[in-house]
Amino acid sequence: IEFFGGEPLLNHQLIISVLEKYGNGENYGLEITYGCTTNGAFVADELLPYLKKYNVRVAISIDYIDYEHNTFRGAGTSNIKWDQIDKNICKLSDQGIELKFQSVLSEQTWDKYNFNLIDYAAEKHIKAVGIILSFDFEFYKKYSPKLIAAKVLEVNDYCKSKNIQLSG
Repeated sequence: IEFFGGEPLLNHQLIISVLEKYGNGENYGLEITYGCTTNGAFVADELLPYLKKYNVRVAISIDYIDYEHNTFRGAGTSNIKWDQIDKNICKLSDQGIELKFQSVLSEQTWDKYNFNLIDYAAEKHIKAVGIILSFDFEFYKKYSPKLIAAKVLEVNDYCKSKNIQLSG
């Protein structure tokens, strides 16, 4: 079961209810695994033990890390600052919750897509970074498939050097 769309952690009471009702599925003759994709802006302390107890894998949407401007997202960036995301990543990580970063390579993120995110993942012992290529056709007009592939391969090589799996 994946908690996804909008910002699922804002409805942490619903997540807790689902986890407590269905558990890992053993009472229903099933094996249930859980995942959640979040922007990482809000993590209720009350939710943390449930995420840990039911082994909920948490993917945090971070396109890049720009320490100078305290930003981390391309299109749709809100007033949420990197410092707040960092604090919540630490809260999750300190509980031993499995984390992954999910990023988008797009026209809006191209110039900021550097190795800061991978270095940060290595520092926090996060073993996986996902990369999604933009669906915007303008992206492919501006950047050739060869150039995009070269960037993805460069990121992949850097991930390998940091013992981080790149997926996507």
